[in-house]
Amino acid sequence: MPAPPSSPDPARTSTKSSSTPSTSPSSSTPSGPATGPATRPTATPSSGPATRPTATQSSGPATRPTATPSSGPATAAGTGASAPPRRARQRKLAALALVLAVGLAAVMTRAVWAGARALANGDAAEQRGELALAVDLWRQAARWYVPGATHVEAAYQRLDTLARAAEARGDIDTALAAWRGIRSSILATRSFYLPHAERLEPANRRIAVLMAALERAPARGPGDADTPAPDIALPADAGSDFGDDEDAAWHYQRLAPVPGPSPFWSLVAIIGFATWLTGGLVFALRGVTSDDRLVPRTAAYAGILVACGLVIWFLGLYLA
Repeated sequence: MPAPPSSPDPARTSTKSSSTPSTSPSSSTPSGPATGPATRPTATPSSGPATRPTATQSSGPATRPTATPSSGPATAAGTGASAPPRRARQRKLAALALVLAVGLAAVMTRAVWAGARALANGDAAEQRGELALAVDLWRQAARWYVPGATHVEAAYQRLDTLARAAEARGDIDTALAAWRGIRSSILATRSFYLPHAERLEPANRRIAVLMAALERAPARGPGDADTPAPDIALPADAGSDFGDDEDAAWHYQRLAPVPGPSPFWSLVAIIGFATWLTGGLVFALRGVTSDDRLVPRTAAYAGILVACGLVIWFLGLYLA
């Protein structure tokens, strides 16, 4: 009699079902829950042996890859990196120009103030009757020369008026001092041009005539009111021929040439000025970093240039 089929063992069935791989949760359809029990996913074995990937060798020589410049943010970053040094140099040049402008304005302000003060003091001296002091102060005002300054023209006009008035009353000493003040002031303020050159020729002629008249009357002075005044009028012609007055012609020949500065000392003055300016530029461009830090060695070198340049410049101006 055949044996009845045996029923499956529940424990064995459970073990076998757990070894069977099931579909992973990611591959299940979202339409419903999984039908089987939850199982741990197992890795699918590869069909062939594991191989290590090998680098593909190039058939040509090895070359270093070069970065291709792009027109995007990288280019903008490079431009921005070079911009700060350029802006720093521009700030330094602007600061140097400002310093020079302020220095020039200070010098011109000083000259205008001192000239106006000397002019006012000369007017006060004239009102007190101190003509010699008035001439000296007006001469100082004329020498504080600034192009276009009103005190300069006023000082020359006062000297001219005083000289002619002194001639009219026979005061040779005062007239000669006033004309000499005009001449010396013009020559003291000359540079590459001659300021108020139209006043130089009349002053030279009057000085020549007065010098000749003073030689003919050496004992005459401002206090000699009873002594007749010598003839100090100009000759009728406007040329350099003084007629029979050989003494006046002799003096005029020595007064007419305009003495020029020494070419050598003028060159020395120019070199000194250029050295001073170079020192200032070196300090402005190289003596301070972009983050406003002092470079000691460069700053010391620039200071030496500035000091030497100023000394040479002033020496050349004094001896030119």
